[in-house]
Amino acid sequence: MSKELTEKEKRFLVALFDLSPEGFKNERQRMLAAAEIAGFDKGVSPYRIVKKPQVQAEIVRMSSEYAAMNLPRCMKLIAEVIDGSEIRAGLKDAIRCVELFAGYAGLTKQDKSANDATPSQVIIVPEKNDNVSKIKSKEN
Repeated sequence: MSKELTEKEKRFLVALFDLSPEGFKNERQRMLAAAEIAGFDKGVSPYRIVKKPQVQAEIVRMSSEYAAMNLPRCMKLIAEVIDGSEIRAGLKDAIRCVELFAGYAGLTKQDKSANDATPSQVIIVPEKNDNVSKIKSKEN
């Protein structure tokens, strides 16, 4: 039975996704700010909030949604680089961004051989039979 998120947890997650990393020394500081915005007590550990399975599940769901919304922007950047004659700084970062966003959005490169089999196909290997080797040795 999954528990519902509390209103504070919902506000925490919205703040966590809305707060830009700029202006914070580290991720913990950003998480503390999100907890304060959500109405948690000043001394609460953000990791205590995030360790709850229902909060983790919602972070994954929101991350997937966020990635899907921002993937077109990343793809546009890559297209601009390909169309342009100069190599832009940060191209590797942009490509990595697309890979990450595509992964979170559920768009990943798939191995073709893994897609060829259907669940109903099974290969049964016969059991090793020592009688065959005995018959062959008698023939020689």
